[in-house]
Amino acid sequence: MFQYIYSILAEFGYHHPLHPAFVHLTIGMVVGAFIFGFIAWILQKKSMTQTARHCIGLALISVIPTAFLGYGDWQHFLGGAWIVPIRWKLILTAALFAVLIIACLSGKKLEKISFGQLFIYLIGLLIVVVIGYFGAELVHGKRVAVSEKQPNEELVLKGAEIFSKNCSFCHATDTTATKIGPGFKGIFRQDKFEVSQWPVTRQSVEKQLKTPFGNMPAFEKFDDKEIDALVAYLKSL
Repeated sequence: MFQYIYSILAEFGYHHPLHPAFVHLTIGMVVGAFIFGFIAWILQKKSMTQTARHCIGLALISVIPTAFLGYGDWQHFLGGAWIVPIRWKLILTAALFAVLIIACLSGKKLEKISFGQLFIYLIGLLIVVVIGYFGAELVHGKRVAVSEKQPNEELVLKGAEIFSKNCSFCHATDTTATKIGPGFKGIFRQDKFEVSQWPVTRQSVEKQLKTPFGNMPAFEKFDDKEIDALVAYLKSL
């Protein structure tokens, strides 16, 4: 079902994850609940108390479609790879859902925001901050540096952008040490890839992207030009 949805969107030129567009609703409601809750606690305003509770209720409702779309993005863009940030996002999402339920139930009969209620809101706020951190890492990756004096500079820069968005969370470029996957510093000066033991060639890079060896997710969406750019960048490391 997810592949069908993404294929339809691709026809309209949309190739981005769906989850980030919806997660802002959950984050906004949790942040709003804490802000309005804090004001209600300080000023003892009943209207602010109600607004904070409404925000928590909307946050609780929004978690379900947000998590559903997050699962779809995970399967589509990362191939369901069971990597560390995904594990944390799942754990934290479950924790957030539980905290929001507690927040809704604990404040149901209260006329004013108590310190305990505000503390629960704060826990929810901290959880969404950490979830947002891991989400940003998965979607955008870490920016990679490119030397200004590279042959085929335009192709290398394009490859660096592709690497940043798709590969940088699992692979480092300034070391050969293992991050989640092996580091790529000087990779095209080696004879074989560390894990697969395939020869270090453009053909092997394409093979690893399309039908990966080991636990790496497949990147079948890459066309020949994108693979050429990625190879050009890897050769520059």
